[in-house]
Amino acid sequence: MHGLRNSTTSYSNALFQVRVYTVNGDNSLWESVWNSSAKSWYTQDISKALDPVAPGSYLTAYTWFEIYALRIRVYYQGQDGYIREAAFDTGKGWGKGVEPKQGFPQARSSTGLAIVSFPDTNDREAKLFYRVSEGN
Repeated sequence: MHGLRNSTTSYSNALFQVRVYTVNGDNSLWESVWNSSAKSWYTQDISKALDPVAPGSYLTAYTWFEIYALRIRVYYQGQDGYIREAAFDTGKGWGKGVEPKQGFPQARSSTGLAIVSFPDTNDREAKLFYRVSEGN
């Protein structure tokens, strides 16, 4: 099982959350959230509306706030080899993010994933890094 911890903190209402993303044995994507006010974990399968996760896929995540809305993006490798985006937006919940572009390189099987933000230019700008498949 591959996992990723993504911390999200909201100071406006003194609620602190830790979010952990994992791929389970059946290749489904799960989110576990620690809620500091309730002092409990909440776990949910977020893969129902997503493209299937490839066996051995790694994860990386990015989060930001925009006009009082929480935005979360979790990236994973789909079973077709392309990198996929799971998107959470306050008020909408989880769903598919941006589809892979035609001509965009497929990832090498079980590639590592990393996302780096550039908050000094734009808090919504980030770059995703991974290894491409052989021949690309």
